[in-house]
Amino acid sequence: MNDAYQLPKEQYQLLAGEQRDAEADTSGLEREIDELVYALYDLTPEQIKIVESASVKTPADKGAAK
Repeated sequence: MNDAYQLPKEQYQLLAGEQRDAEADTSGLEREIDELVYALYDLTPEQIKIVESASVKTPADKGAAK
């Protein structure tokens, strides 16, 4: 199976978890989605570092009160 076909399933799992519990820790699924996207676009480790350093951090990512 191509990684591109796995992405919607992973996204669905992430959204379903957040709908059940807004405080749910979805970081594991988010990381899996990131890895699938990196593989899909065949990014090098250097490119991945650039993407991850440029990622927008939300208040939740920074540990702000919810």
